[in-house]
Amino acid sequence: MKKLILTVLMLAPLGACSLDYTPPICRTKAPEVASMAGDTVLTTSGLRYIELAPGTGKVAPACSKVSIAYDAFAPSGVRFDSATVAAPSNFTAGGMQIPVLGLDIGVIGMRTGGQRRLIIPPVLAFRGVDAVDATGHVVVPGNATLIVDVRLLTVDGTP
Repeated sequence: MKKLILTVLMLAPLGACSLDYTPPICRTKAPEVASMAGDTVLTTSGLRYIELAPGTGKVAPACSKVSIAYDAFAPSGVRFDSATVAAPSNFTAGGMQIPVLGLDIGVIGMRTGGQRRLIIPPVLAFRGVDAVDATGHVVVPGNATLIVDVRLLTVDGTP
């Protein structure tokens, strides 16, 4: 009996290493609104956003599978990353599957067809780490605030 328990305990972590493993982490609600300044919403996490177009489709709850198109801008105004309608980014909203936490949680509560401008503080972006391109050139300096214009395309496969 003792050998069986040890074997099970030793094998348990191996399941977590499979290629199709998805971490069970998922935020359970949209970022809470702390205040409003004009059309800019400030959340308790420090994420700010502006609803550019509210959308008319399905709402993206936490833990839903979403598909987005976006343009991400460095503080200098240079676009450093994007996803298009033809080649969207797909992930679980709030599931911590993408490197920029502000984008991960910033889509929660959006409606399909909606557009938001996310103003992402360093703590919800790259923190103190420089983001570099393939040549080693710094594209986004550490501790930078990012601007991401995002359009929600689908929620759980529904436009």
